Amino acid sequence: EADASLSWPKVDRRLSRRSALVALCLVLMATIAALAVWVGLATVPQARDTATALQTQVVQLRKMSELTMARSLSTQLAGGDYGEVQEVLTGFATLGYFHGAVVTNARQRIVALAGQAPGLLVGTEVPDALARDLRPIELALGSEPLGRLHLLTAPGAARPVSEVEGLGTLRLFVAVAFAAAAAGVGLLAWPWLRRRLREPVHA
Repeated sequence: EADASLSWPKVDRRLSRRSALVALCLVLMATIAALAVWVGLATVPQARDTATALQTQVVQLRKMSELTMARSLSTQLAGGDYGEVQEVLTGFATLGYFHGAVVTNARQRIVALAGQAPGLLVGTEVPDALARDLRPIELALGSEPLGRLHLLTAPGAARPVSEVEGLGTLRLFVAVAFAAAAAGVGLLAWPWLRRRLREPVHA
């Protein structure tokens, strides 16, 4: 007869598999947390720098386009032909230079308009309520003031980088991913830590 003392101890394979699964989950959670930290420290600043550079280029292009429009419209206003002013302004609108625009003469009367300029009529003044949403550009030849070009910018155009929704969403995603991964690691590791804390300390 086989000696009972030589029998192999029984191993709970389910417990072993569970421990392996928990360890795998811990590794995955830790990897996600590390990736979230990497994205937060590397990708977000890089995206911000790229957005800042692009915004700087947009501002420079806008200044150049405004200078081009001011020169052309000033020349037409100096000639006194408001029909030519309207034609030039409509051409700029077709090229996408602005969302909406109004040209006024030296007496602040509207002589041309194009794009999104609801409720405005040639020969009238720009209402004060709408003037707050317009950006005026002086039109002149030399020291002689001729009028103004009032631009109505598109909603959300040329916003500061801090207000760009894409960066805010990316920051939120990184924060949520890191918090979720950290919480997952804590929940999975807590039973093991609790067992270690309950183990008696041997002298």
